[in-house]
Amino acid sequence: IAGVSNMTIKNCVFAGYMCRAQTKGDISSILTTRETIQIEYCHSGAFGASNESHFSKGEFYYCKDIKITGCYFGDSDTSGYHMTPIGQHGLNGTANVTGIEITDNVFVNPYISAIKCPNYCDVTIKGNTFISDVSGHGSGSLIDLYTDMSQKTYSGKNESGASATVISSLGQSHDGLHNIVITDNIFTIEGSSNKRAISIIGTTYANGAETVSGKLLQVAGKLYGKSYTGFVEVTNTATNITVTDNIFNISTSKFKDYTVCLNRINGLTVFGNTVNTSGVRFESYYNGQAGFYVQNSTSVADANTLTLKTALTNKYILLPDGKGGTIKIAANSTTARTLLLKGVEGMKMSVTVDSSGNAVVSITCDSGKKFVGWKTASGDYTASGTVSLSSDLILTAKLI
Repeated sequence: IAGVSNMTIKNCVFAGYMCRAQTKGDISSILTTRETIQIEYCHSGAFGASNESHFSKGEFYYCKDIKITGCYFGDSDTSGYHMTPIGQHGLNGTANVTGIEITDNVFVNPYISAIKCPNYCDVTIKGNTFISDVSGHGSGSLIDLYTDMSQKTYSGKNESGASATVISSLGQSHDGLHNIVITDNIFTIEGSSNKRAISIIGTTYANGAETVSGKLLQVAGKLYGKSYTGFVEVTNTATNITVTDNIFNISTSKFKDYTVCLNRINGLTVFGNTVNTSGVRFESYYNGQAGFYVQNSTSVADANTLTLKTALTNKYILLPDGKGGTIKIAANSTTARTLLLKGVEGMKMSVTVDSSGNAVVSITCDSGKKFVGWKTASGDYTASGTVSLSSDLILTAKLI
């Protein structure tokens, strides 16, 4: 499925799969980049559209609103289990899929993962049954969600027409993993299985914006690149991840530390899960729940922050002052400075980059609430006009 919108795969039986090795009989040479249902971006030179004449390098179509429900993925009388029933192995800047529902399916003994989703947004995985009781191709997780931090480039031209490496997406500006719900699933891991249940790993970036200098970025809708200095949005994070009301039946001692790994997530919700064990005693706990390893993550209540990093004196953070005006904040030198904005209950913050390369902070308040300014640890923040940031600064929003 490449560059497709509004598609449903329903009540299908995918029985049996033939894993291909580059060298006959050599398990180590098995091609692991094979998905039964591959959901990826569509672009010239790889998996293209029926008419690619309108594609330029660095331009892509992406999937939206995909549903896979009521399907079976397992072996057959003549063929073995699937490598990876649902997913994708590549990653570009934009989310491979925005809006996917994987519901009420049965996954039996996937060799790598049942669901492997890099850079997916707005995902619901609900009511599925995952069974693993044989050793797969390497250890891994039945649900594996991740992104990466490498910038994406292509061989193009600069403004002058000279050949150049053009950046189609900076590492910090990939779409990342956002709005993921994993709920009401049953995981049974037993026998000789070498699988964990869930792995969701974000990046070391923080939501917000940061400055870059002299980057040859692709001009939107064009083939060539143009040197850019200014702020870029930082979106390549894992945010708003929910893991609730799942049942984990674990009776293999392959892993004694954990079966669920949730790392570097901003806005994590975990409750109502049940872990039943036999012959294994997990070493990791999260909020009293055995088998969960959670690190470098924040709850939803603590996730309302923006991190703005600048090393430029002529590009500004445009910050509302709560009185109808704007504070213009820039670094006082090429030494990197950080402005951390903390929101409070009853409001949301966002940041965009304007045509001049400035970071524009916006605040939306719930009904009945009003943003009236900022405060530091020592009191109200009263700066106005243009501010040179000589050190890191933390500001907390004030509402009435």
